[in-house]
Amino acid sequence: MKFNWLSEFLANIVNASAITEAVTRPLIGLHQQLTPSSIYCRIKSTSAEALEHILIACAVYFLVCLGLYKLTFWLSASASPTTTVPGASNNNNNGDSARSSSGLRNALQSGLRSVHLPKPAVMGRVLLVIAHPDDECMFFGPLIYTLTQRDGCQVYVLCLSNGNFEQKGQVRREELFRACKRLGISESNIILVNATNLPDDPNVEWRSDAVASFILHTVESLDIQAIFTFDRDGVSSHPNHCAVYYAAASLCLANLLPKGESRRVGIISRSRSSSNNNNNNK
Repeated sequence: MKFNWLSEFLANIVNASAITEAVTRPLIGLHQQLTPSSIYCRIKSTSAEALEHILIACAVYFLVCLGLYKLTFWLSASASPTTTVPGASNNNNNGDSARSSSGLRNALQSGLRSVHLPKPAVMGRVLLVIAHPDDECMFFGPLIYTLTQRDGCQVYVLCLSNGNFEQKGQVRREELFRACKRLGISESNIILVNATNLPDDPNVEWRSDAVASFILHTVESLDIQAIFTFDRDGVSSHPNHCAVYYAAASLCLANLLPKGESRRVGIISRSRSSSNNNNNNK
């Protein structure tokens, strides 16, 4: 019994050393992992793995772009006619494959089309209403070109500002006329408005009644049959674009657009889903 205290003391020492070893062992391992050489090796391996992922992503992106590029030109290319020679089975097989390819092309083309224009009979005189010079190319270029290629279709452009937001009104005016000329619109079919209450400024709210009065006057004076303009979101969410839509829609809802035997004016808005450009604000 006299030596019990000694055995207890030795047991406590053993337990304390075990606890100390258990606590310090992870710290020693962490210290070894934080040496400069180990940190360099870890960064090197991580960087190599990240670079590998970037290269794979770039390769996939390139292949997708190349496929879309090929698909676009394949759809735009007209199907070449095939001739069949009687008694030649090989030619018959080629004709069948050509017809199958043409059918696939037509199906893809019809699926990719998002805008169906009215019949040419009601598209003799068309008015495109835009807010600024460059809207005709940025948002309506393919539409204008399609319309000008129709027989008997006269396209007019009503631009409601001179594009002087950055004090470049004269430059943008010339660009508007040059662009319309390239798209098939004559200079006499362009109406450029320079009104103080309709400035080219996203911070200025255009009054719908002011815009509607310009549209209605142009429709009546030019005997317009159809109007093309922006959608409710202005395609790019520009406030001036949205104001044009609401003005045109108000004319339609108020039944103010002229109607008769020879003309029935309708409004067709250019939606964001059919946009082929960036959706950024100008």
